[in-house]
Amino acid sequence: MKEILAAGGYVTVNTLGSGFNTPNGVAIDGNDNVFVADTYNNSVKEIIAAGGYTTVNTLADGFFLPTAVAVDGNGDVFVADTFNNAVKEIQAGQAALAASVLPDSRSVQLGKPATIFATMINSGTSNLSGCQVSLPALPPSGLTLNYQTTNPTTNAVTGTPNTPVTIIGNNGSQSFVLGFTGTQAVTAPGLPLNFNCMSGNVFVEAPVFSGVDTVDLFMSATPVADVIALAATATNDGTVHISGGSGSFAVASDNIGAPAVITATIDYNGAALPVSATTCQSNPMTGGCLASPASTVSIGNFATGTTPTFAVYLTATGAIPFHPANSRVYFRFFDSTGTERGATSVAITTD
Repeated sequence: MKEILAAGGYVTVNTLGSGFNTPNGVAIDGNDNVFVADTYNNSVKEIIAAGGYTTVNTLADGFFLPTAVAVDGNGDVFVADTFNNAVKEIQAGQAALAASVLPDSRSVQLGKPATIFATMINSGTSNLSGCQVSLPALPPSGLTLNYQTTNPTTNAVTGTPNTPVTIIGNNGSQSFVLGFTGTQAVTAPGLPLNFNCMSGNVFVEAPVFSGVDTVDLFMSATPVADVIALAATATNDGTVHISGGSGSFAVASDNIGAPAVITATIDYNGAALPVSATTCQSNPMTGGCLASPASTVSIGNFATGTTPTFAVYLTATGAIPFHPANSRVYFRFFDSTGTERGATSVAITTD
């Protein structure tokens, strides 16, 4: 999206956000936030005015080629959902639905299911009904998704497969196990998932935050590494609270796929955060580094069933606000072809 500034006679053009695919409709609310019908991403995105239009959030997805948006005085957003032959309303202040997945990435050989866990949270005051999980409107060819509720304490499945449920209000939650199967190769980093419910007759959908409620999904005709990675923070809340300019977190991993040469790297998922990071493979008993921390760590042979651990050290060079969806550090595993074979992340903030 681009903005042509009035000041100076409309000669200055600024780019507002990126990552769109055929944006077709634009609307602005009373706070100067910009709403965009991101047609071929089948979503509606909001470019936040605060901070200079640098933050782009997916307000809702699950549309099929949306082509226009409008905003009323209450902040409600109306969407022309073209190929669904409908006009949909995204209500401001409506029951808030959020979702997350774990692990962030799966990489499997065709014929084997890829499973992840997901959680939906209803922070509104009213119960939400018909809550379910589905693939986006245009999923990778041959890919299917099944979901089932789980016991959040034991992860044991409950209920009936592919059956919508009710999530109570006031921070009620429901956990799920999601199973992906494919009939052909899939390369889908950042695959968005539809987490949606109904509030009366109003459709409510969790906003999409890359790396939080999306999955990096890969399916190959040949055996590949499949690294399950989990991060742990000192406060045990999934957030590194950087104090005095520095902080750290730990990563545990397990390759449940084929052996491979793997390189572990750190990134911020495209966000421009005032922080630098180094990592090392660590002693699983003491947490100490086995070698000097560096920007990447190479594992010459990440064998099946081995469980290396890592330490990540962060140094902040400026203030990082508490925004868990956008202020995150990602720890990823890549094979020799440059394909991601595992990932995890933590939120970061400066105290």
